[in-house]
Amino acid sequence: MSQWKTLVFSHKRALQLDAFINSYFFNCEDSESLQIYDKDCSKLTPGKFKQDVIDAIGDYEYVLFCVDDLIFKEPFSLCDIMRALSRFKKAIGFSLCLGTNTDYCYMKDCKQEIPAWSPEKNIFVYQWTEATLDFAYSMALSGHAYRTGDVLPIIKDGDFDCPNSLEVALYRKRYIPKKNSMLAYRKSVAFCAPFNKVQTKFPNNRSMFYIPEFFDRLYENGKRIDWMKYQGIKTNAVHQEVDLYLKGE
Repeated sequence: MSQWKTLVFSHKRALQLDAFINSYFFNCEDSESLQIYDKDCSKLTPGKFKQDVIDAIGDYEYVLFCVDDLIFKEPFSLCDIMRALSRFKKAIGFSLCLGTNTDYCYMKDCKQEIPAWSPEKNIFVYQWTEATLDFAYSMALSGHAYRTGDVLPIIKDGDFDCPNSLEVALYRKRYIPKKNSMLAYRKSVAFCAPFNKVQTKFPNNRSMFYIPEFFDRLYENGKRIDWMKYQGIKTNAVHQEVDLYLKGE
């Protein structure tokens, strides 16, 4: 069995996906298998998306779920994450977007309390079952890593047909016995840039004013997001509104 699969869910976001891919490989110190799932799930036959996810991760020990509006801003290591998940048996997963700096919940537009945590070198360990808001959201697709053995049974038993409903299925079954802690870097290494949203089935996020068609035109005209402008920036949320920088401008 291979060790890692990074699975990226994308749809109608070529401009953002380009920034994701480049910032991922720039910051990941030991990148392995990266698979992009770029399909309109509404046009798939029933059950096809679910089976695609099972087929994508089934032969790997660990999976890192990502979405196309993620931007990596700090170096990270898959081996570090693997060792942490191996060491902390009670940890349900590892978030790349959470940290001691994420004291604001964008979805709810409010401050959020940093949970009590244990100092473990560069790793942030906390009890997600006692946390609130983003820190209590232990099952997510936005830069969260898991042991495949923990999430695959949930996925096989779940009822979902797109990334959003997959996340709901994972969230509903998040209470895995004896897995009450969550891991992250002390300082988050990635964030979601909510420039726009490309689905209406799940009205579960706020977003900035850019319409998808505008980004499509930019991409078709050869424009690319200048993802280097976001390297090392200070963020205080999983979803962070940032200025749109384009290369050459």
